[in-house]
Amino acid sequence: MNIRNIMRNIFSKTKYTYGIVFLSFTLFTFSCGAKPIVLDNEIISPNQDTRMPPPVAIGELNKNARSINIYMNNGIELTFRRAEKDYIPDKTSFYDIWQLWEAFGSKEDGSRDIRIVRSGEWETAIKINDDFVGGVNHGFERKTSVQFLLDGQPIAEEEDIVRRPFHSFYVLQETDLYAYNSTDEKIARIMKQWDFKEGGTIELRQTVKWLSPQSLRNTYLAMLPVSRDENGINITSKAERDDIRKVFDVSQAGHKNPLGPGGKNSASTSLTLWGDTYKLRVSIDREDILANSSLWLSNSNIYNKIYFDYTGRHEVKKDEVFDILVRFELGKTD
Repeated sequence: MNIRNIMRNIFSKTKYTYGIVFLSFTLFTFSCGAKPIVLDNEIISPNQDTRMPPPVAIGELNKNARSINIYMNNGIELTFRRAEKDYIPDKTSFYDIWQLWEAFGSKEDGSRDIRIVRSGEWETAIKINDDFVGGVNHGFERKTSVQFLLDGQPIAEEEDIVRRPFHSFYVLQETDLYAYNSTDEKIARIMKQWDFKEGGTIELRQTVKWLSPQSLRNTYLAMLPVSRDENGINITSKAERDDIRKVFDVSQAGHKNPLGPGGKNSASTSLTLWGDTYKLRVSIDREDILANSSLWLSNSNIYNKIYFDYTGRHEVKKDEVFDILVRFELGKTD
């Protein structure tokens, strides 16, 4: 079953039951005592010799009720956090969500080194008419449920976990998106599922179901605020997009090239940044390619920020659904 059908089936239910059932059916291997193991929809007898080596840990994880530090096995540390703020009239506020927030290189001993992705939105920032909503930098997005699955076992949101190796980690969160400066006008329902994979890869599946018509100007469902340099150390100075296949110099603020907003191409699917030590890529997979969608690179003074705009200018209809799979790949240069 493809992503679109899975998500539509989820949203068609009056009471959401995807949780552990949905995750276990589509993604996970479960075992309990002598019961059969379900692996990719195949039943394996507990007495069957599969000749498979024991799984290798893909990193280490430390968790408390408000933040998670994920130390991937390729020398990248990710921070995943809960942020919340009460409503303040006419201000960015009224949010309560878990989100990816920043990334660092790790030293050989596993301790934190230089920052490679600055703090900022990775997942949701939607401009409607003249106002942005989504995430914490724009507000008005609040979770209705969140579930964590660590090595096939559900863990509570408040649970503390001392740094330990892990083989799989998934987060499934459902949020309500509100109109700007509103605490009661829900305009969309969003489902986000993070899968932290081997080699510094994070897959984010995101589905937005619109509850009312809206005039969209931008629908950023993937962003990556990558450092250009930190403490005089080059982080990213070169960039390439799949539709151009040419390397551009992005080492200086204000760089001008076809990767910027003036060179938008709705068919673009991946954009790669790299420097002396690190290499970062954002890849997009979606079924509907809207005419004004784009994948582009900002030339800001403070970072080389990747943006994926699902819509550009678009008049969205009630019950319209956006489905997207984003792959963030963070690692070292070859």
